[in-house]
Amino acid sequence: MSFLKFIDKAGADSFVSGTMQFGRLKKYLETEQKKCVGRYDEFENKFCTTKYQTPQGIPVKLIITPNRENVNYALCLYHLDDKRSTDRITEMFEFGDYIVKIENEREFDRRIKSGATKNKYILYDRDIVYYRDKSIEDEKGVIDLMTKGFDYTSFAKREEIFSYQNEYRYLIADESANDDNIRFNIGSLKDIATIISKSEFLNTL
Repeated sequence: MSFLKFIDKAGADSFVSGTMQFGRLKKYLETEQKKCVGRYDEFENKFCTTKYQTPQGIPVKLIITPNRENVNYALCLYHLDDKRSTDRITEMFEFGDYIVKIENEREFDRRIKSGATKNKYILYDRDIVYYRDKSIEDEKGVIDLMTKGFDYTSFAKREEIFSYQNEYRYLIADESANDDNIRFNIGSLKDIATIISKSEFLNTL
């Protein structure tokens, strides 16, 4: 099992050097709305379901929005394992033409959590829960996730649009942060990570 980070070359070099950059989720949404590059998620950090309707049969869109979008910062990775399909993996190059492949996900996890602790950040992490917005079973799963705390809403995304991303997310909730990014260094990752170009990666498929 390993993590992949789809990114540009400068970002890949910075990442392997150990610089972890978490972006404010609200800022991600604003950028995606402007660029419309295939990553736009109007329900980022929210939960949406369209399976309800009025007694008259009029569809109702229910959106749960925790008042936390300004304090949540995320670092997102592709989780390469044997549980999820990789059929659409080439679409991930919309995030950049290079890949950082983290061969030892447990060691990376240990280092990033240690770095967060040293910098006095509370770090949440898990695979994204992909839900179908008209499924009662999936809705129950998301609600169960949110019972851990409203910050966990950030770990839910719509299946039909985003499941190909196989996302594993690290999340920091920091009410005191003023910038659009949070950065800290966890030391060089050259012993557990390599940088691969798009062409090199495509040759392995």
